[in-house]
Amino acid sequence: MALLATACAGELEPLNPSDPEPPTPPPSGSPDAGVPEPTGDDPSVLFSTNVQPIVARCAGEACHTGVGTPLKFLGSPSPDDDYESITAFPSVTGNFQPALANMLLKIDAGGHYGQSYTQAERDAIVAWLQAESRVRADADDDGEPDPPPASTNAFAEWSGCMTKANWDAAQMGDWADKRAEGGDTCSTCHADGAFRFNTNPTNDTMFTMNRTELYIIGFFTVKVNADGSQQVIPAYDKLERMGNGSTLHPRFDYGPDDPYFQRLAEFHQLTEQTKLAGQCGPAQFPTP
Repeated sequence: MALLATACAGELEPLNPSDPEPPTPPPSGSPDAGVPEPTGDDPSVLFSTNVQPIVARCAGEACHTGVGTPLKFLGSPSPDDDYESITAFPSVTGNFQPALANMLLKIDAGGHYGQSYTQAERDAIVAWLQAESRVRADADDDGEPDPPPASTNAFAEWSGCMTKANWDAAQMGDWADKRAEGGDTCSTCHADGAFRFNTNPTNDTMFTMNRTELYIIGFFTVKVNADGSQQVIPAYDKLERMGNGSTLHPRFDYGPDDPYFQRLAEFHQLTEQTKLAGQCGPAQFPTP
């Protein structure tokens, strides 16, 4: 098969060692330099006032502005679209959960081109993410979080039924090593959950992340039956589209004869058995 794309769709770091080094960030000065006092609870205002000056250090074509790789979550060279752009990348914001946000995790881990946050900068980013989470959970603006949609409840129930024993029995962690055209594995691009698909090469981490609300849609989807009931099923259609090169994703083998699809089918079957046996945990997503 011919290779459609040789670069990862969604990696946060350049994969090619010959890529130009990002520009050196300006000195941050004192520990609290550059972070003004919060100005209300409007997430867009919090971002433009407190967060945009921080992430501006990630701008530049060698980093996260423009098109191509690494992931261009800051959009065009102009800062005017930074807010709209970054909020469209759930792997960067962690779906507005700080514990899952790669904009924090990448820097906290160290080694990301010398970038670091002061405590005040990190606090500003966390405050913005939390404000986004509150506002987006209250669509009717009544001051109370809205009840989750039924599909979320179905996923939460499924998450409570997922067990590490079944995950290991089905060898789901092997998905991290599934190869696409060009030789890259799933974990090459999705180790950090880019595009809401998490195949971290550490098996325990991959299992934990795939139980969260952010990543459970990577392998599963919700089917609405004729009687209105909902059933969690493997996301075969989406995975097959990716295997066919949708959105320029590198092609990969798929279908009932593919060993990785067989692993997913087995894990789904084992989880269904756990559910039918009444052996599930609470119907909730784990706390990251």
